[in-house]
Amino acid sequence: MALWRGSIVGYCYATFYRPRPAYRYTLEESIYVESGMGGRGIGSALLSQLIAKCEQGPWRQMLAIIGDGHNNAGSLAIHKKFGFSVAGQLRSVGYKMGDWRDTLIMQRRLGDGDLTIRSRFGREPAAASPAGRAQKRRDGQSPSRRFGQSLASD
Repeated sequence: MALWRGSIVGYCYATFYRPRPAYRYTLEESIYVESGMGGRGIGSALLSQLIAKCEQGPWRQMLAIIGDGHNNAGSLAIHKKFGFSVAGQLRSVGYKMGDWRDTLIMQRRLGDGDLTIRSRFGREPAAASPAGRAQKRRDGQSPSRRFGQSLASD
């Protein structure tokens, strides 16, 4: 979470991309910065810390699903700045303000990405395995809470 003069002006988080075991090493991130607050480094501070935290875990890929993608220059720019590239486009999947909107999918590697098969922990990490997801974390937090912690507390 980003604070500006005592008000929340941005936040970001990461969640599991899909619940199926095949996708256990892929996260989807979301970042939001209040309208009119762009260009102040808020999004960069949020996204850089989120990526750093996610790279400490067993995850290998991070996706960004950008609504109204081609008309969202700020989101495209910040994701490109942090190494995301366009992986695909979903046409006319959103309807907003009287028109159909496309969604862009952007992707970046976390750590070694797909260059290795086993996790850097040398085993199937509990946090990324289906059984690990079903169990309550020791600290009681969901992955999205853990990755979306306030920057003010760091």
